[in-house]
Amino acid sequence: MSEQEFPQSPTGCWIITRLFSKTGAPIDVKSSGTNTKAAIDDLYSGITYGIEHYGWQPEAPKAPPAPAPKPDAAAQIAREEGNLELASKLEARGAEVPPPPAGKTWQTVDVSEIRVIPQPDGVTTLVEFWNPNRKYAEERVKWKSFSIIGLLKHVMTVLTNDDGTPKAATFTVPCRVYYTLGKEYTKKDQTIANYHDVAHVRPL
Repeated sequence: MSEQEFPQSPTGCWIITRLFSKTGAPIDVKSSGTNTKAAIDDLYSGITYGIEHYGWQPEAPKAPPAPAPKPDAAAQIAREEGNLELASKLEARGAEVPPPPAGKTWQTVDVSEIRVIPQPDGVTTLVEFWNPNRKYAEERVKWKSFSIIGLLKHVMTVLTNDDGTPKAATFTVPCRVYYTLGKEYTKKDQTIANYHDVAHVRPL
């Protein structure tokens, strides 16, 4: 196309796209020009520079797969003793999601990544559940560290330090988070929402 096919806009033209840093942090890249062609040229010039000099990527790098969850101890004993039927029943029972608390209903969200973030107090650990290309985590849980290990036991083995506390880690873990609606709170835009009380995590 010729320049004449891209008439100048009295207000100019803006284009925005998203790339990712080497560590997976989202980077919104904006470009501008007197018309669409100029804005596209400016955008690709910026993208090329970012890729060559800073290692930008078109997609967020995927975290490694999580360590497999530890087998159910009782089921493992039954299996070692040759009682496969009992082992299967114990495994199925352990994987079941218990009924929700009285008067509540399970809400769910499917996620693909888990981030384990030990807190400075040395007592609690934050866990964030993420999906690709999202600005914020789908769910966040801050519990005592050993309780976090129990929360995630059905989908992964949490890596731990010598004292048994979780190590910081990010893993690809396709899973379903179960929560109930908790207390109400007022958001910044003055709308009312509910806290999410996360209770269980299971594999997809």
